[in-house]
Amino acid sequence: MCKKLFLYCCVFLFCISCKQIDKQKLSDIDSFQNYEDILNKENFLDSLYNETTQNKNDSLTRATFLKIAARYDLLEKDDKFKRTIEHISQLATKAKDTTHQAQAFWYLGDYYDRKQVLDSTYHYYIKSEKLYASQNDSIYWGQMLIYKAGVLYDLGIYTESEVATIQAI
Repeated sequence: MCKKLFLYCCVFLFCISCKQIDKQKLSDIDSFQNYEDILNKENFLDSLYNETTQNKNDSLTRATFLKIAARYDLLEKDDKFKRTIEHISQLATKAKDTTHQAQAFWYLGDYYDRKQVLDSTYHYYIKSEKLYASQNDSIYWGQMLIYKAGVLYDLGIYTESEVATIQAI
């Protein structure tokens, strides 16, 4: 009887340790450890994107998508960057997660800024600014005002640009 109990305990501990190893592997993927050593980063990000779409819509999933989007941005994969950000925006809207919504709008504004589509840039910066203001996040709200002021300046709307800059200060 004692030997069977010992054997069952050993099997149980082995199963628990296997699950802990699986969680460790998952956290390694989530934190992008060894990402710099990967030769084909785009394929890695594509597979990680596909894996992450299978996860439930929670803040960790949305944060992982933000990391994936940032890496696509560094690789200058604009279409995949935009697709990922739009996906984050949809997930955040469904979850009523204003923090990730604001970040997604900010990233979309940056995307359109690079494409020199200033009306869309302004539109997304305004959406992000309003969300940060509603959260009383004065730091990101101020940054969005500065970004908005930059777009207004580029459009030649100097007075409003100056007002937004002063408001940010």
